Amino acid sequence: MGWTKGRFLSVLKTAHQAERAWVETQRDRGLAMAHGVKLVMPDHNPRKDFCPTPDALAAVQLEIKVRSLAFTSPADFPYPTIFVDDLNGLSRAATPFAWIYISQKTGAWVWLCSLDRDESWTEQTQWDSMRGYNVPMLVAPSRCLRHADQLCGLLFPAESLQWVEGETGGFRGAEPAADKCDPTPRGRGRKAPKDPG
Repeated sequence: MGWTKGRFLSVLKTAHQAERAWVETQRDRGLAMAHGVKLVMPDHNPRKDFCPTPDALAAVQLEIKVRSLAFTSPADFPYPTIFVDDLNGLSRAATPFAWIYISQKTGAWVWLCSLDRDESWTEQTQWDSMRGYNVPMLVAPSRCLRHADQLCGLLFPAESLQWVEGETGGFRGAEPAADKCDPTPRGRGRKAPKDPG
C-alpha cells in the first residue's frame, strides 16, 4: 500500500491522539505541559510540506546567577570550577534544567545543564562573603560550561508561540507601550488623523 493522502491522515489522527494522551498523562503527574495546535492542512503534501506546530511543549526551570567575573565564553572562564548552586535550596525544589551565569563585566553568559551532572560535580562547603557564613555548594568543573547559543537553540522561539494551544502571554514579555505621537490608526473604529497639509 502506497503513501496515500488517506493513509497519511489516518496516521496523523493516531499520532495526534497519542500526543494528547501523553501530554495529559504528564499533566496528571503535575508537570507543566502544553499541547501544540493540531492542524490538518487541507492541501498538505506529506512528501514536501512542513507543519510548524510542535507536538507538545514543556516548561523547564532556568536558574540565573550573576558573577562579578570577566568571561565571554566557556573557553575564557577564569577558574577551573564553578559554584553551581546552594545545596540547601536545591534540596527543596525541582532541579533546574540549566543554570545560567552572566558576567557583570562583559554581559556575556554561559550555562550548565543538569543532565551533565556526574561524579566530577562535588558538594563542598564554601564561605559566602555576601551572606557572611559557610554554605554547602554544588561545584562543577568549568569544562562543563556550555556556549549561550547552545541553550538558545534548544528553547522554543517566541515567534512560534502561535502554534501552542492555550494562553502563552507569560512567555511573550511585555508589549511595548503605544507611541502616542504615531499618527497611524490603532484599532478598529479609530479614525486616522486628518492631514494638516
